[in-house]
Amino acid sequence: QKETLINFIKESNKKIINQITDIELPSLHKLLASKFASTKTLNLKCEICNKFTGSNSKSLASHKNKCLQNKNKDDISSQETPTEIPTEIPTEIPTEIPTETINKVKANKMVIKYLTW
Repeated sequence: QKETLINFIKESNKKIINQITDIELPSLHKLLASKFASTKTLNLKCEICNKFTGSNSKSLASHKNKCLQNKNKDDISSQETPTEIPTEIPTEIPTEIPTETINKVKANKMVIKYLTW
């Protein structure tokens, strides 16, 4: 009778332990995964392209940076309109340089000399 009671207690403890391990707490898991390493993969989706799913927050962050760069490049290229090519080529070439441009160049040379001195 003593042994059957001990066996019953052992079996019930095993069942309880299995039930406890089967309980999943997703919010707790996300919190712990953001602070510590995790063996489980999280569903971290990229809000920009909605294609990438990261396994951790670092991979998602690096993907977002690249995704933003690609999106900006695409936006810039789609906004650019082809410019009209002039049909006439100017024959006159200006020979005089405006004094404002000369003064700016002199000022820049003085700054460069001061910085490299």
